[in-house]
Amino acid sequence: MHPGSDIAGRRVVCTLILLLLTGQTKEFPANTPFHVDPGIICTVSGFAKEGCASPDTRFVLFVDGVLQRSQIDIDLVQTDPTFYLAKRFLTNYPVGMVGTHTFSYSAFIDGDLVASGDTTVTFT
Repeated sequence: MHPGSDIAGRRVVCTLILLLLTGQTKEFPANTPFHVDPGIICTVSGFAKEGCASPDTRFVLFVDGVLQRSQIDIDLVQTDPTFYLAKRFLTNYPVGMVGTHTFSYSAFIDGDLVASGDTTVTFT
């Protein structure tokens, strides 16, 4: 786990860095708190709900090849008349980072790999 990461509770630390725009290089202020919380949204009924609730539905995050721990955050969201489950995987970095780092992720639904990629972030 990166020394600056923190999963204490479901507390979200400051700015979100989006990783799903793979192959891009992003810049972010050094030593500034941020969080990463990729996830999926599923309808509450039918197969999609079971896929969302499955323990095999997950995002795996690495920073510079080091596995990062995350806290699962599940919320019920309503957009009339449909209800959705939002399952996110929160990792906080309360002291930020310095330098250039590669964030790599893999997304699985019911154990099947559905997306993966790398994003380079330069903290200056």
